[in-house]
Amino acid sequence: MNFIKVYTLTALFSAFTLIQATRANAITAPPLETQVKQVTQWFTGLFDNSQQVTANPSVPPITLSSCSVELQQFSL
Repeated sequence: MNFIKVYTLTALFSAFTLIQATRANAITAPPLETQVKQVTQWFTGLFDNSQQVTANPSVPPITLSSCSVELQQFSL
């Protein structure tokens, strides 16, 4: 019975260690300015979910219109 516990704990510890190592090797996020520029480009324009509403009438219809923005830098 103790061997099962030891094997289980060893497997869990190994999985946890592997997950942490994978996260450490992950690509770092781009600078915040780049992220904001990308998001504003993605969300500039007209969006509606009419196709989704047609396929599933229980989904509420959404229409979104947004304009472009200019990012101004400031220092604290």
